[in-house]
Amino acid sequence: MPPSPTPSLHSLLPTLTTSLKSFTTSPSKFRILHRMHPSSPPSTLYVFDSSFNPPTLAHFQIATSALLSHNKHAENEDKRSKRLLLLLATRNADKAAKPATFEQRLGMMVVFGEDLRKWLRGEGREEVGIDIGVTTEPFYHAKAAAIAESGVYSSSDDDDDDDDDDDDDDDDDDDDDDDDDGDDGGKSGGKPQAPLEQVYLLGYDSLIRLFDQKYYEQGKMREALAPFFEKCRVRVTLRENDEWGGKEEQENLVDAIGKGEQGAEREWRERIECVEGMKEAVSSTRAREAAKKGDEEEVRRLCTRSVADRVLRERLYQD
Repeated sequence: MPPSPTPSLHSLLPTLTTSLKSFTTSPSKFRILHRMHPSSPPSTLYVFDSSFNPPTLAHFQIATSALLSHNKHAENEDKRSKRLLLLLATRNADKAAKPATFEQRLGMMVVFGEDLRKWLRGEGREEVGIDIGVTTEPFYHAKAAAIAESGVYSSSDDDDDDDDDDDDDDDDDDDDDDDDDGDDGGKSGGKPQAPLEQVYLLGYDSLIRLFDQKYYEQGKMREALAPFFEKCRVRVTLRENDEWGGKEEQENLVDAIGKGEQGAEREWRERIECVEGMKEAVSSTRAREAAKKGDEEEVRRLCTRSVADRVLRERLYQD
């Protein structure tokens, strides 16, 4: 059966808004607000933490590149189990909640996730589960700890048979409605699972922030990042531009980490993978500027189809 049309966010947004409000007034540090294609717990969780303001083709390239290269790191059958978490921090170390609200961004993240799944299906790839989550933690090591401590990915989801069902129905509407809104995950039951490995998808600018001493208590960066690199990997997409320099200049920072510079431990270099990004400079800033000017062609050139439709239909970034 062909995939169902992308569901309207008209009915989903009130649920997302209610779930977000519930989260922000709770002591929780991490929560999944929407789940696409529930499945058995993954061995590898790709965590894409971004402001998604809005999601662009650069985000799309980073996510699909990581998912398609997953088996390169697979050591056995179990290691091939993967999910993607699109994560939005409600408390960001550098950025305020503007110009798009958190609710608007969550809506764009949902349709962006649907675009990812449709593209992967169109390429004949296996079904990949995608979660939309929020966290109060502004720093990567704290995000990783919050996700691990939540127990969300440590036991069986609601329906382990959805892998087969989704292939038959391809129902974005039905699967996406099984999203456990505001749920901290099924923590009871299920067989023991292998330790979850989190892989953080970063742009080069985020790698710089990861090793910037100003985000840590004085002299505490190694102490904070040691548990992070023990259990997590980092996949960095190099971003050649005037601000960050060329590929060689960016790789110099990673080499410095391998030499124990930048306040790092030498062995952390083995947990960092560098890949090349898009040749064209695509950014959320450019997409916002195009939307503000009402440049539909440019918005569609910079964003996935469903995200562009939403930005243009809702006249986002024009105020």
